[in-house]
Formats: sequence, C-alpha cells, structure tokens
Amino acid sequence: MERVDLWHGDWVTGIVGSGFEAYARLFHPPGDHAGSRRWADVATANGRTMHPSAEWEQISSPGPYRPEDMGRSRGAPGAPEIGRLATRALSELCDVLARHSSAADRCYFAVWEGVGLGGPSGAVIAVRSGAGPKPPAARPAPAEWQLDLSGPRFPLPGRDEYYLFEGELHDAARIGYWSSEESFDAISPHFFWPADHAWCVATEVDYDSTVIGGTQLLIDGLCASAQVEVLQMAPDAPAQDLLNL
Repeated sequence: MERVDLWHGDWVTGIVGSGFEAYARLFHPPGDHAGSRRWADVATANGRTMHPSAEWEQISSPGPYRPEDMGRSRGAPGAPEIGRLATRALSELCDVLARHSSAADRCYFAVWEGVGLGGPSGAVIAVRSGAGPKPPAARPAPAEWQLDLSGPRFPLPGRDEYYLFEGELHDAARIGYWSSEESFDAISPHFFWPADHAWCVATEVDYDSTVIGGTQLLIDGLCASAQVEVLQMAPDAPAQDLLNL
C-alpha cells in the first residue's frame, strides 16, 4: 500500500496506486438487485453523455446543471452508494478478478476503522457463514464467525488506520455485521488485492465508484462485462471526477 496517497491530485496514485498496466472505474449501481439501473441508462434518459469521468449529479438531472447542485443527491433514494460497493456488484466483480490472478485463494482486505467495525456494545462483528442458524441481534457471534480485530493495521494519509484481513477472494463480500438472525449488513473492503499483486481494487469512503488497477486484459474483461458497469480511465484522470460532496 506504499503506492497509495489518498490526497494526491493524480487519480491513480491517489486511489489505487501507480504501476499497473491499465485502470478502470466501476460505477456503483443505484440498487443492489438484478436489473438495477446503469449510469449509462440514466444519462441517456436525461439526454446526457456517459463517459469515464461522469458525475451522478450531472447525468441524473434533465435540466441545466448548476455547480451549486453538487452533492444534493448524495445519499438520496435511488442514488449510488458512497463508499460502499453493493454486495451483488462486489461478488460479480470478484468473479472476473478471479480469472486474472494466480492467488485468488490468498487475498488481503483493508477496511477503514471509521466505518465502525469496533461497533457499539454488543454488536455482532462477523463474517457471513453458510447455512444454519445465525446469531440473534446484539449477541456475540460464534468464535469462528468473529473478525479478528486484534490483527494488523496500517495508516494512510488523511484516513487514520485500516484493519487488515486475509482470506479467499470471495470473502470480500462476507465482511460485516449480523444485525438480526436473518439480516447481514455487508461492509465492502476499501482496498483488496491478491498475494501476487496482479491487481488492486479501491473503494474510497467519499466516492461513488470503485477503482481497479490491473492488466489491460483484466480491464478489457471488466469493461465487456454485462454484470458490472465499468469504463477504462486514463492514469492521470483527476480524483475530483469521482468525488460527489
């Protein structure tokens, strides 16, 4: 993670690190279900042009865009989630990533401490397990489901510390809380990468998109996917293009 500087003006260096062959932006879907609208569909419906640096406020409004409107749709119903990649999209992303690493069984996941993994008293902090009974809300999960918060941490500029976990690639979608016996609230990693460093994925906490660095073959595969909405970006595209405050 020594290549990442969250406050650097260069988009790639600032978000996912330099040195990869190609980079892309995954647009967070406005919903977490099959058939969720794509940004390109919203842009077309409003007479806008979809492009790699698109801003949600601009493409989602049919009227003239005003700079003072920036950020007004942040967190509104139907808007993309900020700082979190929905579970369905994350799982589909991992399906593609798995084909472009020899170390999909050994990946690293970094989660910013500011999302509250420490949790309120009694909160269940666990990975989602398989079939069977789930722990009731506000009671400790079984030991084998607990995330080890005593493990390694590391800081990044402007973001204090991140928890670091290790697991298989698809564990990326299994970090979060059991809020009830039936409901698991996932927290997507803010960074994750395989042991062979073939690629890196970053979801910065203030952005409505996820950034991927990897081989051109990987980026081409993501851009061609019908399951996630991805466009290739230039290495020097500014980070401000992804920030909706």
